[in-house]
Amino acid sequence: MNHGHEEHVNCRELADAITEYIDDELTPQDRQLIDRHLGMCGGCKNYLEQMEATVATVASLRGSSPPPETKQKLLGLFRKWKNERGEG
Repeated sequence: MNHGHEEHVNCRELADAITEYIDDELTPQDRQLIDRHLGMCGGCKNYLEQMEATVATVASLRGSSPPPETKQKLLGLFRKWKNERGEG
């Protein structure tokens, strides 16, 4: 997150940084901005809870791998979604 002197983040910025937030890879300043937003935005708080549940579920599946075809299909769908959002 590159906010310079901004003192808030919007929902899209939070969504874009959620993985880094969960993995504790943000600067203390960026984490504080997100924590502040989460305290005011129920939708983003729910999103965080859903992502944390997803991470926990995936972690519980360790040792299980999808077939290569499934992995490639999922990666293709993710790339398509990302391109449709204008990020690719």
